[in-house]
Amino acid sequence: MSILGGFASSMLGMMTQSKALDSIGMNIANINTDGYKKHDTQFQTILSRTSSGNSVSDLGGVKPITRPNVIRQGEVASSERDLDVAIFGEGFFVLNTKADGTGETLYTRDGSFQAVPGADISVLADDGVTQITTQEKFLIDKNGLYVMGWAAQQNGIGFDTAGAYGAMRIDPHMFQQQGVGTTTAKYIGNIPNQAAPGDTFTYNMEVFDSNGAAHTLIANFTRTANDNEWTLSTDYQMTPIAQVTSTTLSGTVEAGDTFSVVVAGQTITYNVTGSEASMDAVRDGLVAALNANAVVSQEVTASAGGAGEIILTANVANSAFSVNVFSAQGLASTPQTSTVTLTGALVGGQSFSVDIDGTLFTVNGPLSLNAARDALALAIDTDPNYSATAATADGEFTVTSGTVGGTFNLVASASDIANSATSVITTPAYLAITDNTISAPTNTVTASSGIVSTAPVTLTFDANAKLVSPTTVPYNFTWPDGATNSIALDISGITQYTGEFYTQMYDQDGYGSGSLSKIEFNEQGHVVGQFSSSFSRPLYQLSLAIFANPNEMEQLSGNLYKPTKESGNVTLTTAGDNGFAVISPFSKELSNVDVAEEFAKMITVQGAYNASATVFRTLDEMTITAKDLKR
Repeated sequence: MSILGGFASSMLGMMTQSKALDSIGMNIANINTDGYKKHDTQFQTILSRTSSGNSVSDLGGVKPITRPNVIRQGEVASSERDLDVAIFGEGFFVLNTKADGTGETLYTRDGSFQAVPGADISVLADDGVTQITTQEKFLIDKNGLYVMGWAAQQNGIGFDTAGAYGAMRIDPHMFQQQGVGTTTAKYIGNIPNQAAPGDTFTYNMEVFDSNGAAHTLIANFTRTANDNEWTLSTDYQMTPIAQVTSTTLSGTVEAGDTFSVVVAGQTITYNVTGSEASMDAVRDGLVAALNANAVVSQEVTASAGGAGEIILTANVANSAFSVNVFSAQGLASTPQTSTVTLTGALVGGQSFSVDIDGTLFTVNGPLSLNAARDALALAIDTDPNYSATAATADGEFTVTSGTVGGTFNLVASASDIANSATSVITTPAYLAITDNTISAPTNTVTASSGIVSTAPVTLTFDANAKLVSPTTVPYNFTWPDGATNSIALDISGITQYTGEFYTQMYDQDGYGSGSLSKIEFNEQGHVVGQFSSSFSRPLYQLSLAIFANPNEMEQLSGNLYKPTKESGNVTLTTAGDNGFAVISPFSKELSNVDVAEEFAKMITVQGAYNASATVFRTLDEMTITAKDLKR
């Protein structure tokens, strides 16, 4: 090989080692890049044979070949993000530049996904009536590319992986979980053999009705007086009931009458003015007074019922209250009283007369004014229908009906124009009607917690503490909103061993209604939806792309890969299928770069570079010497 050939080989050596150092630098720079695959630079010999005349020269060198080591697994580290997922084994996540899957398809090992808003959509608000505008949400990678997968089939069971895949929409409005009522349930546990008769042990069992609403059944296991025998009764909650109490006002509307209700330690009284149109108006006034009282209104609500009826309803279901009532008459009955006034004197044969309802009372003179007054009053007072009393004023006396509330017509006169006798009604007659009453309070609805118990079922055990009968307990419920349940509870696994009461297992096949609250992954590569009802189910299946020679794929920015002719055609599969890979949820695949290995390579590359540079420098010196010899 000539000196000039030496220049070529040493120069190629330096260039090749520079390329290798470039790969090492890139690997070290990406040591913390999730899913990054290291590059290995390998060397290929270059040989060239030339001839000139009778001389033959061999020129040689080297060239670099850099390939990504995609097939090498990176370390899988745990992550707290529910959208972080790693592939353990072969394969790539499938991405597309468009949500409908019509864009360019690319591949990645970096499973640090996120959710991104999409197009605006119009949906119903929680009230089921109002339309609101929100956005779709899709699962994407760090580059904003859509993660592709297969949607669960309509029945929610399985995936059609032979069909088309697409972007995974994960906003809450994409999935609304309809509740499914419980039809079967199973309870396995032990009730202690040493329990005394009357001892009861309880367990709360959750079930879902036909509308997807949750209910709690309280199973009560009670020991009987018989050996190896228990009863099972079940409590369940229906609508709690508020106490309702009724009382009725009756009688004639009269001024001064009072009606009182005592509740919550408060006495609420209504005073009748007499202007009320009816007893219903009196009732309405008392209802208003009850509801206006701050203490009373916290405990009960008053309302009008039938004629004169007041209904008191507890504000809190299953809370009882006491009520007392009483009424009082208003004005007492009053007889009519009239005042008679005489003036003048009976000096001769004159007279004073008083006509009361056709009965004439007369006194003749000669009499003084007060003597005439006294005589006339005495005469009237002898009649049992009236009473008369002389007043302190001269010539004045009063006449009062002898009947309670009685009235009379009185006309007073004098026989001489020099005298006079007049009368005026000073107290009108009033006859009170004593018919106002308020009935004793009656509880029309009794307060109740709403807890209902099923009829006890007798459980019989054999000498080996195994349940003999029954092995299944049927339940049929109709809930307050009309939802129903028909449940077969399997209790065949109950035992009666000496020891503690414990529950080994309870399971049922129903679940509640709910909306999608979050997603996460499982080892099968399912995108699992968690619903607000605490129910979860697979929504999508991640697509897994397999290539025959992944190291020959074209590497793009952003940890993306593109297939080439050398990498082979893509095969779509799923995690766990044919043993290619499993999915590690809550995990990240780290870079597969080994720092110690890279530094060891860097030392080797540096030495090779320096050696090639030394060869180049020596050849240069030899050339200079040859040039000087020529002179």
